[in-house]
Amino acid sequence: MMEFYDLRIWQEAKEVYLQVYRITRHPCLDFDVYVRNQLRRAAFSVGLNISEGKGRGSAKQYRQFLIVARGSLEEVHSGLLIAREQFSDLEIPSELFDQIIKLKGSISALIMRVERSKRVNRHDPNGI
Repeated sequence: MMEFYDLRIWQEAKEVYLQVYRITRHPCLDFDVYVRNQLRRAAFSVGLNISEGKGRGSAKQYRQFLIVARGSLEEVHSGLLIAREQFSDLEIPSELFDQIIKLKGSISALIMRVERSKRVNRHDPNGI
């Protein structure tokens, strides 16, 4: 059985979190701890939800946790865009935004695969 840490999307989510963590260490965020903490929490939540959903054991729950992970990633994306405008000294590489967009697409694709597998299994008389 594949473990959550073997999933490419979990590995990518981990990398996004590590980059967000590094970016949010910038001293300009010392004066707005809320922004720093919210970005970190949302970024951390992406990988946590992927792993929790994988461990739940049902396709329905896995799909729901993937949807939550994608929502957290949207929060990170939005927060970084706002922080980039709010804090002129905060450098956010465009590659991070590209990585976030790619990861959102990968999570969406997995949600669709999980949904398809639920439909196939629901109509399979052998339950496979």
